[in-house]
Amino acid sequence: MTDPTNDSKVEAGGNATADKIMDGSNAGPSGATGPAQSGPAQTGAAQTGSSQTGAAQTGAAESGPQGATGPAKAPEKYEIKLPEGSLLNADEIGKIESFAKERGLPNEQAQALVDHQSKLLSSYAERKQVEWDSETGKWPDAVKADPEIGGEFYQKKVELAKRVVLRFGSEQFIAG
Repeated sequence: MTDPTNDSKVEAGGNATADKIMDGSNAGPSGATGPAQSGPAQTGAAQTGSSQTGAAQTGAAESGPQGATGPAKAPEKYEIKLPEGSLLNADEIGKIESFAKERGLPNEQAQALVDHQSKLLSSYAERKQVEWDSETGKWPDAVKADPEIGGEFYQKKVELAKRVVLRFGSEQFIAG
């Protein structure tokens, strides 16, 4: 007899429901075994002290040697197309492909994952650009207000800086 608090064990003695679960027969919709119930206990399983539901038993049927279909097979090579203007690079695509392959995702799901990651990266880059523009837009006023490098002598210091650049800066720096 199993411990009634342990939901993962089924009594091994002659219980027809437990036998069907273990051999994968009596499969219902979406691979669930036995009748699915919304309550905490299933008929047959409750008699053995287990309170597994049909959804919890699905894993036992799929992992068994008979009738197990297991997860979908990943393709040998994914055919991923980057969305127009994507910021993802080849290294990131490789990581996404590895992630998809580890989980047995078909090409369509891997492509959806790439599309989703591309949108997230683009959204992040746009937010960062707005933050950068906002911050750098404050710099001219901050320089003008600074008493050491701006203040009442701001214009005079700008002219001095221009002369230094023209005298010591390379053509490439000046064109810049």
